[in-house]
Amino acid sequence: MDFSIEYLVTIESKGGFCDSIDTFNNLLKSYSEIKIKNGKILFKGTEIIYVIKTDEIKSQKQRYFHVNLTISDLKDELVFLDLLRMFRDIVYKAKGKISVLWDDFSAYYSLQSYPLIHRTENLLRKLISKFMLSNLGLDWSSQTVPTEVEKSIKNKRSQLGITDILHDVDFIQLSDFLFKPYQTKGLASLYGLIEKIGIETDFDPNVLTEYIPKSNWQRYFSVIVDCNDGYLVKRWEKLYELRCLIAHNTVISKNEFLEIQLLCKELDEKFIEALNDLEKVVIPESDIEILHENVASNRSEFNGEFLEAWKTLNTQLSEKFILSQELTKEELKMKLTISSLMKLIEKYNFLEPKTIHKINELRNIRHQVVHDTSNNLTEKQLELKTKELKQLCNEIMTMTITETTDQTPNT
Repeated sequence: MDFSIEYLVTIESKGGFCDSIDTFNNLLKSYSEIKIKNGKILFKGTEIIYVIKTDEIKSQKQRYFHVNLTISDLKDELVFLDLLRMFRDIVYKAKGKISVLWDDFSAYYSLQSYPLIHRTENLLRKLISKFMLSNLGLDWSSQTVPTEVEKSIKNKRSQLGITDILHDVDFIQLSDFLFKPYQTKGLASLYGLIEKIGIETDFDPNVLTEYIPKSNWQRYFSVIVDCNDGYLVKRWEKLYELRCLIAHNTVISKNEFLEIQLLCKELDEKFIEALNDLEKVVIPESDIEILHENVASNRSEFNGEFLEAWKTLNTQLSEKFILSQELTKEELKMKLTISSLMKLIEKYNFLEPKTIHKINELRNIRHQVVHDTSNNLTEKQLELKTKELKQLCNEIMTMTITETTDQTPNT
């Protein structure tokens, strides 16, 4: 199999400098290791087929050389690459410029790389599918896949009977399902925990780690695979960069191919290990709703912004409420979900009825975003609701304690 490199070399031919094939060849032969004879370059004991043509760019007073270099066996690759480096060095020293017209090596290594990346990418898809399906049920993909992907499938792929939507999620977005950190507990519940520190002598400080943002990999897979998510994220992101080079038809070198080989090997090992022990992954019932919300954030940018604003509202509301009220010990020990928080807010007349009504409306929107896969909310509607949430957050953040402490609990 022949491997060819084609260059287009342009050099300013002032004063007769490098104005013909002979003078160009003499330029190459200025390096004693390069010999040119009978349409071949002899370099380090290897014969390289050498074809060169030239013409003048009259309007620019430049001359171009069309150079084709070919070897017939991949075993000569290292010597060939050394020659190419020397060739480029000679041209640059002569203040010339090189454009790559053809690169069989890049094509070869791109073709060798694609099956490796394809396997790794689909191993992660398989792991995500099994993990989500076993914990969130059959409809999990329709709750988490970007809206534009759903439209694409409805328009182009459903006619072919293809229903695995996850295969249309972009390569880099796949990692968010398992590796994007998120917080399960807000500061509001932390206040209740702080109260316990002064009451309970056997308080376990390790529970404070629950307030640190963690990815699904950290939460559920680190116990079965001896590997942190940072190790995987770093390799996945690098593989994405190299994958983009192939997708955009950019030159791929042997070193980049070897790096792809190594990255795929390291990622495959961990994904296969996780798949083999997936039945050991147990998600507590209390985490299922959080997992639903987390993956719903990946459905679209607008979903993510809305849910982030909702979490901020929930946190700020909880903080203001707890700091402004003298709650009972039983109330402080309650698991402060949005449902229980709203009941306490109504009990203590903490907010005006119209504000409570607005929060409950937004709460229904949040439920649609997270659970109702058939909801008809447009991007514009979600954007407006996100603005409403942020406005509410600002109002609550600027509330003072004196404005909220003269309420009497309803009995």
